[in-house]
Amino acid sequence: MPLHDWTRVDAGIFHDFHTVWIGILRTKLNAGLLPPDYFALDSN
Repeated sequence: MPLHDWTRVDAGIFHDFHTVWIGILRTKLNAGLLPPDYFALDSN
């Protein structure tokens, strides 16, 4: 079962979410969640 049925939202909402979430994850990881000497990069 999917967490959310993305076929029920406008394409703009879908793409906005998927564009933004990776940057937020990167920022959170680089704010101290990763071990020393590790960092996350955005591959976009």
